[in-house]
Amino acid sequence: MDQALVVNLIKDALTVVLKVVLPVMIIAMVTGIIIAVFQAATQINEQNMVLVPKIVVVFLGLILLGSWMIGQITEYARELFNQILSLI
Repeated sequence: MDQALVVNLIKDALTVVLKVVLPVMIIAMVTGIIIAVFQAATQINEQNMVLVPKIVVVFLGLILLGSWMIGQITEYARELFNQILSLI
């Protein structure tokens, strides 16, 4: 097992992690921006107004994207398990 192979495995793992996490992070970021604009327009600075909608929207995003996320992780794990013999 050489160094280039290990670097490639780590790169692939990080790519899968970013691909899986990015949609939920974008959902949370857009929700936060919308709420921040609303708070700035109405001058309401209540922290619960930010926290509760973000939790609800991220939870809904996880419910909607959960099967896709698990599919991506499972696909990467299958590829990794298929390569185990060549890695040793």
